[in-house]
Amino acid sequence: MRRLSTRAGATLSSPPTNRKEKTEVVETLHAGIDQLKASIAKLTEDVTELREAVAELDATRTKATKFCQEEKAKNTACVYAYMSLCAYPCLHVHVSPRQSSFRVFQYIFCTSKMYHGTSQM
Repeated sequence: MRRLSTRAGATLSSPPTNRKEKTEVVETLHAGIDQLKASIAKLTEDVTELREAVAELDATRTKATKFCQEEKAKNTACVYAYMSLCAYPCLHVHVSPRQSSFRVFQYIFCTSKMYHGTSQM
């Protein structure tokens, strides 16, 4: 004869023979079903919360990526301005002093804006 196992841990070595035993087994099984349904409901709620959290993290990551790309573009512009002033002066042989001072101002303005948020000039 096969062994029946109930949720509460009681093991039946033979099928229940009287009405009372059958009722106890059914009640035990129903209690196990109720516990499993409650567990499913809780896990479903947890999954919903986690999906919302992942969606929020994705939105934040997208926003941060956009911000980083904008900052990279600003930084690239400042580096180019610096390189055009200092690293490659031979490229600007025909630049007037006024244009040269304007480029220095552009570089200072760009870097102060980048590192301080806004320019104080």
